[in-house]
Amino acid sequence: MIRIKRFATENKKAIIFFDVLFAGILVRLIDFPNHPSELNQDEASIGYDAWSILNYGIDRNGVSYSVHLVAWGSGQNALYAYLSMPFIALFGLNVFSVRIVNLLFSLLTIIAVFFII
Repeated sequence: MIRIKRFATENKKAIIFFDVLFAGILVRLIDFPNHPSELNQDEASIGYDAWSILNYGIDRNGVSYSVHLVAWGSGQNALYAYLSMPFIALFGLNVFSVRIVNLLFSLLTIIAVFFII
């Protein structure tokens, strides 16, 4: 018992970090990718543009390898589409392949925020 208390006091930061990391991972992985239940219009738009660029080299507006995708009159950054393309190539165009990039970056954000704080 004394060893456990000493370990806990000496490694308090590491224990807190792994607790927060585990809770953050658990919250994000529960019922992924079904929560929320369906894609919103921005996710669907970026997924289709990523699929189009992957298969044809152009987005839905006929622009070749653009840096800013035109969507709903304004636009979206194309980085998310380019990062989604390997997952769309592996798993096909579905909710999982469109949302996996967001999941991975949200997990990395937990670590980044911990070290920033």
